[in-house]
Amino acid sequence: MRKFALLFTFAFALTACDPADENILSPQSNQEILSLQAENEQLKAELAAVQNTPNEVDMELNTAPLNAAFRVMDAMNNKDYAALNKLSVPEVLWDDRAGTFTLPEDDSKQNVSILSSMDLGNLEYRGYHPRSENEVQVFLARVEDGNVSIYMDFVKKENEWLYKGHLTN
Repeated sequence: MRKFALLFTFAFALTACDPADENILSPQSNQEILSLQAENEQLKAELAAVQNTPNEVDMELNTAPLNAAFRVMDAMNNKDYAALNKLSVPEVLWDDRAGTFTLPEDDSKQNVSILSSMDLGNLEYRGYHPRSENEVQVFLARVEDGNVSIYMDFVKKENEWLYKGHLTN
């Protein structure tokens, strides 16, 4: 009798632990799962939208040097060497009589003519290349003269983008 009771208890325990019973969910559980899946999809869509939108730091890296380029070109058009000294790094040496600038540590920027007669209506923005966190090259083109390319270098010092010379083709 004792064996029978032990065998009966063992059989009862095995049937009580049927794994098929675990897959049965209440309607409330199904609703919770569907709600969580919908919320998950919504969050994925929001995350994708945020990742595809340029953030303010990226925009500042693009717009601030471009705005500095416009200020420098305006000062060059007006031959305002006081403004050019303020807008450029201290290493840039301006020669107001010759209308040139020199960057002593850069052989490609020796006695370079300033940009003059720049009509902003014929100027196109072509892009920028961040060389480092604090150094950017802005690409512009003057389309009236057979697409003259202008590469302007800027360095960020104390939260201000300063002109560090330009090259043209």
